[in-house]
Amino acid sequence: KPSEYKKDKLSVILHTGGTTGTPKGVMLTDDNFNCMVEQFLINENNFKRGDKMLTIMPVFHGFGLCSSIHLPLSVGVTAILVPKLGAKKHQLDELLKKYKPNHLIGVPTLFKAMMKNKKMANMDMSCLKYVVSGGDLVKDALESDINDFLREHNANVKLSKGYGLSEAVAGVTFASNGYNKENSIGIPMVATNIKIVKKGTEEEVKENEVGEICIQGPTTTIGYYNNEKETNLALHIHEDGNVWLHSGDLGIMDENGFIKYTSRLKRLIISSGYNVYPSQIEALIETHPAVMLCSVVGIAHPYKIEVPKAFIVLNKGYRKSDELIEELKKMCAKNLPKYAKVHEFEFRRSLPRTMVGKVDFRKLQEENMKKRLEDSDEK
Repeated sequence: KPSEYKKDKLSVILHTGGTTGTPKGVMLTDDNFNCMVEQFLINENNFKRGDKMLTIMPVFHGFGLCSSIHLPLSVGVTAILVPKLGAKKHQLDELLKKYKPNHLIGVPTLFKAMMKNKKMANMDMSCLKYVVSGGDLVKDALESDINDFLREHNANVKLSKGYGLSEAVAGVTFASNGYNKENSIGIPMVATNIKIVKKGTEEEVKENEVGEICIQGPTTTIGYYNNEKETNLALHIHEDGNVWLHSGDLGIMDENGFIKYTSRLKRLIISSGYNVYPSQIEALIETHPAVMLCSVVGIAHPYKIEVPKAFIVLNKGYRKSDELIEELKKMCAKNLPKYAKVHEFEFRRSLPRTMVGKVDFRKLQEENMKKRLEDSDEK
């Protein structure tokens, strides 16, 4: 029996990742999910009945649940479910060879691993006609590297990007085909409005000025489950009479409407009164050939309040050395303002991740604080 339509009918409660505070239950409706599909299909015409998608994103996350399950099934695309990518029977190279999927949706770390996988060296990827990265920021150089890799492996497609959050199902901006711009997260989806406002206000900033990303559209949440306080902090009725979602993310909108993600609002490091953006430092350090991955967090300082510390994972064949640290210091000094100077470098074999696959910078901060307290006690 067909389900009776009801406006704002609750469909799913998704839990936020928890990297920016206590996890909350995001209430999403049938309309939220269905509008997300309709918006996507207007922007992207490569989805055809009978196609196959490799569903490797976790389905407890909006990006995985809507983009990798609800979307394909809504248009007759087969969703090939992968319980745990990287497990013995679920290696990416073997999945591509066996199923020859047409659509591949993943996070940046997936594509990094794909390019480093030696078994992908002679892989024919001509089956792909849609490849998208979401869930985390695609840093500057990575997008070009992925596109080069796809072209070299016979895939007649370029990487598409999106930006979104659980509070808006999955994606609210999209960058693909003729409306893609490197280093941006694209333009707003159809029927979605975005503006950049000064922190803690509803006042829009000027073009190319950093502010908080605010979203109004058919995919935004109706609130947090049993949490009126957090709902009121996130959802605001602006002067235009519409409900706007304050994302907690910082970004820039240029004169052509392209949006660039800067960082999480709560990731902002304030050092001696200056705003320091960890993502900018990370993007710079990751251009060094020795560096595979970098995450920057703020650590306590006696008079600057906070200063940046970089946690680094090196590529194979490289080791920590005084010479390498000196190279990184010089790179930062040359390309960053003095107030954004990295005060410490820590090298690790890996970095902690959330269940969605993002680097868990909050855990890094906690581990760093614990280590400092232990060192202080020993002294």
